[in-house]
Amino acid sequence: SIFLSPSAFSLVCHPFRLLCQFLSLWKRPNLPSIHSDIVPGQGWQGQRWAIEWSWLRYGWKKWQEYQRERWRRMGLDRLSVLHCYARQIGYPFKDRYGFSQWLVPYPHDSLPIICFNALELDFPHTPHPSMHYVGPMVYENRQELMVDPSAEEALERLFAVSRLEGRSLIYCGCSTFVKGNKAFLQRLVDAVSSHSQWDLVLALGGQFNLDQLGTLPPNVYAFNWVCQLHVLKHADCAINNGGINSINECIYFGVPMLVYSLNRFDQNGNAARINYHQLGIIGNIFKDKAPQIQEHIQALLKNPSYKIQMNQMKNLCHQYTQNNQASQVVETILKDSSLEHITIIK
Repeated sequence: SIFLSPSAFSLVCHPFRLLCQFLSLWKRPNLPSIHSDIVPGQGWQGQRWAIEWSWLRYGWKKWQEYQRERWRRMGLDRLSVLHCYARQIGYPFKDRYGFSQWLVPYPHDSLPIICFNALELDFPHTPHPSMHYVGPMVYENRQELMVDPSAEEALERLFAVSRLEGRSLIYCGCSTFVKGNKAFLQRLVDAVSSHSQWDLVLALGGQFNLDQLGTLPPNVYAFNWVCQLHVLKHADCAINNGGINSINECIYFGVPMLVYSLNRFDQNGNAARINYHQLGIIGNIFKDKAPQIQEHIQALLKNPSYKIQMNQMKNLCHQYTQNNQASQVVETILKDSSLEHITIIK
């Protein structure tokens, strides 16, 4: 965010380079919005006209939401404040604001966007000229300050036994942004408990207390916090809610996924793309019982196609780093003097 004092300058020109974690923002031909579970070409919803209609519905829904907020908050809602501020600084907000991208009401216009994802992970499409994909940014040596040292020691013992006995290690990480589903976690525990050759590492992410899960079977290990990257190095499959950061970390280590979206933010769209590229399986967090969860895990562990597809995507993502894609994109953007900027006249 950049904050400007209207009295500070008579003429201010600020070039912008936006950073983005979402896979897709702009409305593009045959590309569903990132919050949708639509897959191009699958069913009637995946037809081109249906995808266009879904974008129209999304725009109409957002317009209605902002109109309600406008009246409810007496003109002090976010969109009204943005309009007011734009008028004060001379920014043509109304000309640039629209529903042609997902992250409304932010007026990205044609500002350069550096996207921390691989284009290959999205559905096939021609990206918007503003979107520059530089591959996932996974910091393998990051420090996890919330992790208890005793948890790290317990995990190291588990990894050693798992390797020695040839057991399958399953990792499930709860979302740290959205409240998790306790009933689902209990069904997951039931699904794993009957398989003596499976071990489940459950990271609660501060969403639940350990005692809320009751007595756990001997092959289920629950922790408030874990170093996710370290666990993924040893995992045979991973269960997550479809957050793009967790997805990219699974790809980084080549770990097939079982995605249980919480239907928030971009989770549905991310899950649909995982399914499309056969990097994992989509489950239903509200309907899947222990037997269905068990079947999904079994498929990920036994069907080699998921691991093959995942390794191919892993190699594609690592090529971004090997080719120094991020530094090349940044250098190109910085050298391009033709890029648009915001001019503020006072």
